[in-house]
Amino acid sequence: MSALTKQLDSLRLHLQSFGMPTLGHLQPGLDSDAVVSVFKSVGLVPTAEIVELYNWSNGVTEDGGILLDDIHFIPGFYLMSIGESIAHLKANKGDARWSEKWWPILANGGGDFYAVDLSQPSNDGDSSPVIKFMLGYPKVDIEYTSIQTLIKTFVECCDLGIVYMDGGYLEMDDAKQYVVAKRNNPDVDFWQEAS
Repeated sequence: MSALTKQLDSLRLHLQSFGMPTLGHLQPGLDSDAVVSVFKSVGLVPTAEIVELYNWSNGVTEDGGILLDDIHFIPGFYLMSIGESIAHLKANKGDARWSEKWWPILANGGGDFYAVDLSQPSNDGDSSPVIKFMLGYPKVDIEYTSIQTLIKTFVECCDLGIVYMDGGYLEMDDAKQYVVAKRNNPDVDFWQEAS
C-alpha cells in the first residue's frame, strides 16, 4: 500500500470518528484504465497520484440536495468525482487565470478549488504540485508539493486536534494548520512567504 493510500485511509478513519456524513456519499474507486481514458478524452495525462486517488474513491455522489457541510473531506472542501472535475475544467476555461493543465480535485461549492498542476510533473511523473484557485483572487499559489502532502497535512492536523468537529461542522485552527503545512511542504514558497 502506498503512502497516499495510507494517508487517505487515515483521513477516512478520522472522518468516521468525527461522525462526518461524508463517508456515506463517497463513491467506489475507478480502475486505472478508466481514469487514464477520461484524462485522454480531455487531452491530459494523469499523474500516478491522481490515478491512485480515483482508484481509492471517485469522489462524492453528484446528487442534488446534499448539504455541502455533509460532504466535506477537509475543512471547507469536498472531493469531486472525476465527472464533476471535468465539468469544472470545462467551465473554468473562460477564466484568464485558469490553466488548461490544472485538474481540480477538491471544491468548496462556491468557485474555489484545489487543483493539481499537471504542467509541473515530478521527474518520475508520479506527482505534481497542488494549487489553490480562489474566485475573485488574482494570485494563484502552489500550496502543496503533491496530493500526498496535502492529505498528509490534514491527517496530521486531525491527529493533533487542529481539525475538529464543532457543532456538526468540520473546523480547523488555521494558524496551527499553517505550521503543519509548512513543515510538510518546506519547498513551497506560499508557506515560507506567509511566515
